[in-house]
Amino acid sequence: MLFKDKAKQSVLGRVNSTRPIGVDFGVRALKILQVGPGDPPTLVAALMLPTPDEYLFNTSKRLAFQLEQLPKLIEKGGFKGRRVACLIPSSSTFCKHMQVALGEGVNVQAVLASAIPAELNCPAEAIVIRSHEVAMAPKNASGRTELICLATPRELVRRIMQSLGAAKLEVVGLHPELLALLRAFTGVGIAESEPTMYVDLGWSATRVVIAHGGDLVFARAIDMGGRQLDEVVRDRLGFNLDKAGAYRRSLEELVASAPSGGSATGMAALDAAVGSGGGTAVAAPGGRVDLAEPLEMLTDEINMSLRYHASVFPDRAVARVVFVGGEARHRVLCAHIARSLRLPGHAADPMARVARTGKEPIQGVEFKSAQPGWTAVLGACLSPSDL
Repeated sequence: MLFKDKAKQSVLGRVNSTRPIGVDFGVRALKILQVGPGDPPTLVAALMLPTPDEYLFNTSKRLAFQLEQLPKLIEKGGFKGRRVACLIPSSSTFCKHMQVALGEGVNVQAVLASAIPAELNCPAEAIVIRSHEVAMAPKNASGRTELICLATPRELVRRIMQSLGAAKLEVVGLHPELLALLRAFTGVGIAESEPTMYVDLGWSATRVVIAHGGDLVFARAIDMGGRQLDEVVRDRLGFNLDKAGAYRRSLEELVASAPSGGSATGMAALDAAVGSGGGTAVAAPGGRVDLAEPLEMLTDEINMSLRYHASVFPDRAVARVVFVGGEARHRVLCAHIARSLRLPGHAADPMARVARTGKEPIQGVEFKSAQPGWTAVLGACLSPSDL
């Protein structure tokens, strides 16, 4: 009996030492990743399933397709165990900074359960609310505390839990992309004490996180990404959206009046590993495309994040910007944004520190080249399993 108990404990120890399988229900692709324990983490398996064109612009059908495929892919993809940690897409996450008086006896959840539904014009029972206290923020004159408030539809949570539960998968984490993003940099020298802005450039959205070292102090999702730039190219040149994206990523200049040369505060130290564009050049039939207008809209939104941070931390200016996300492979885009923000820029690939032998089961992705689009799902793997 004692032997059996020890054997059982040994098995449980091995199970508990295996990190959960990270799942990213992305617009362009479903990403599945698992890494082992240790520092640096080790790759167990990775798989990417591109989204069929007919689901790109239909959120409900795309999620249904991905939820249906997920158990089969995990079963055949070389992943270990059945514990999963899922990312909640930023498109389904409401994020707002609020200043709340947290006096004695104040129930934060009760305060937020009243304020956020009113903001969204929905009943409190329709959403799941989380909050993150910005502990380092100085109290304002009224003694209020800075909170990052997040809400997601309860129906989305129910749908994920029910679908994966029916497939005998155990959901041990549901993490907003905004929070998982920073966790991908845990233990990396880049997460130092100086204020750093992380910009996750995606195809459908852009996520902005500001941290002081490893401490999250700001988070925001911007409903704009590579897709809006590709649509301008499509409308100007008559390409389909895929060809427009390939052409846009091959450009060396994005605006008609692009300044020549870099600046001291521009993209002077952008990682060479990210490459020059991540796409194959496509001949344009009718002159160049000027992306000044959508880029100005995007950089204005990111600048708003900087201004908000400065209002809360007037003595701690953001020192640099770090780019991740699939669109961060376009060096010229990152350089343009860094120059507009007047900050030193750095493109990062957190997956580069994940140790691998080359024999791991990998499908649909090549880690020999930079894959900054895998940052958030890596963060999901490294997040607490506390659901």
